Amino acid sequence: MIILASTGSPLQIADIKSIASDAGLREIEKWNVADALGKAKGLITKVKNGWILTSKGSAYVNQELLHHPLSTKQAAKSLRHLLSNIKSLESKKFVEEAIQCLEVDAYKAAVVFSWIGAISVLYDHVIAFRLTDFNNEAKNRDAKWKTASTRDDLARMKESDFLDILATLSILGKNVKEHLKNTCLNLRNSCGHPSSLIVGKHNVEAHIEFLIQNVFAVY
Repeated sequence: MIILASTGSPLQIADIKSIASDAGLREIEKWNVADALGKAKGLITKVKNGWILTSKGSAYVNQELLHHPLSTKQAAKSLRHLLSNIKSLESKKFVEEAIQCLEVDAYKAAVVFSWIGAISVLYDHVIAFRLTDFNNEAKNRDAKWKTASTRDDLARMKESDFLDILATLSILGKNVKEHLKNTCLNLRNSCGHPSSLIVGKHNVEAHIEFLIQNVFAVY
């Protein structure tokens, strides 16, 4: 579909395979391309000169396959816009530092501070609305858990375990929790410790965008 979108004109199967192979996708020679095209009903159609995307297919490619995350500038602007919604001064300070890092292209620092800001916002939400439920669930999981009443108390728990409890209490949806835990938290850990990891602009933009849409704009 991406190859069809890139040309904008009908292509024969041999043309599709040739373009893909030249781009490094050698394994396409083993694929049943005709079958795949035929199954993409409504998105791809066959015309006299070959296969072409329908208008619906073009929209799908642009929205789902070629989606670009917020630019660094947009991410910083979006975070700044949401600052007024953050009541806790401590949480607000973390987000402000994340914004400052974004504005000077300090990518690893932006990942770390935006993550800390997001966790801080979730701490605030738990304390304000679900603290009793949280402590009950924490004690069910660990009999040695000391009842939490402050942000510092909550910080005693590993962030991954904290996210698991939020999902159990339906504070976070399962898919949101999984992405926060397996993608955002892993990136934060990689950026927060000395390593050879190189973090690109788009990695940071996608990370920030997810936190904006699923934490900062929700809690």
